[in-house]
Amino acid sequence: MYRRKLRASLLVLVPIFISGLASVVFHYQHVNVELNQKGQHFGASIADQLSLSVTDYLVNEDILSLNVVLTQLLARGNFDFASIYGADNRLLAQVGKRSASENSASLFTRDITWQNASVGHLQIGLSSASVDEPLFLTLLLIIAIHIVIAAVSVYILWQYADLIYLWVALPAAPATSQVTDSTSKLDQPALQTANTEVVPETKRLDTIIMVFKLRPARLLPDYLPRVQQALALYRGDMAPPDGDTVLIYFTDDDTDDDAIFRAACSGLLLLQMFRLIDTPISIKLGLDLADAAADPQTLAHARKNASYLASNAQNCLLASQQVLAHLQEPNRLVSSPFQSSLTPDGLVFQVEGLQSEYQTLIQRQARQLLDQ
Repeated sequence: MYRRKLRASLLVLVPIFISGLASVVFHYQHVNVELNQKGQHFGASIADQLSLSVTDYLVNEDILSLNVVLTQLLARGNFDFASIYGADNRLLAQVGKRSASENSASLFTRDITWQNASVGHLQIGLSSASVDEPLFLTLLLIIAIHIVIAAVSVYILWQYADLIYLWVALPAAPATSQVTDSTSKLDQPALQTANTEVVPETKRLDTIIMVFKLRPARLLPDYLPRVQQALALYRGDMAPPDGDTVLIYFTDDDTDDDAIFRAACSGLLLLQMFRLIDTPISIKLGLDLADAAADPQTLAHARKNASYLASNAQNCLLASQQVLAHLQEPNRLVSSPFQSSLTPDGLVFQVEGLQSEYQTLIQRQARQLLDQ
């Protein structure tokens, strides 16, 4: 179970990882270009304004005022350094330190003119943090979003993988006939009509073994009381559930009824009941037969066969050929050969339904069980 969930989680995480990687690469290239262009425009504008602001201070050789202006400029955190040179290229004022690896694209130089004559020039270096920090925050946000998406996806998959699988893979339930209001109210004696109407021609002592599987298994306890009621209607003896599997026995008794027919009615009732439930649930049913006086090894073999049939069933009831061969009145069941590469040809049959009057009773019983 955990290995399947782990593989499914990896299948979900791979596209999320690819999406995150592609988003990081694309945004890095796009945002980096955009920020550099804006940085160039911003640096050029500041250099132009600064060259006009310091003209009077430079002409009057007010070094203190020049340092104050440059200090205020660097205090905003957008520039690494700023320096002003005189007409003779002599350094007059400087704040900050120019890095040896300073990119020439982040340097801005402007002449300082007075009455159409150059009295000096200035240089300012745009801080790399003004470009790198927004870029880093953008990439960090993208990575965080993908991590959250991955975590939520894995959590949902880990908790509800079985339901997700059913929503995707579960085939549509076959349409069922509508039941009129006059037949929706059915009392307990009427529920047992199928038992009292069966009159066998001969008497045998057989044990019918039905294996019932419900997926997802974690929903089995929620529906187990209704399953027990459905089995009790046809006198099925249910063993304690084992995971997603329930083992049910139907035996011939002194009422002269047909245990095979009761088992088939019980299985079709379970199918009909879960078809009326909105929750996506997969039902698997398998039937096999053993002589009631058989040794434990023969009974174990019959249980194994019924479990194998249930494993191959998908929202249907599968029965072995010997089950239908021992049916007292075969015309009461509607069945067809089950075609699958996992089952031998001609030895497995799908029980599709009952004669119309019995099938109508099954539908009424299913609705009554759900309404309780």
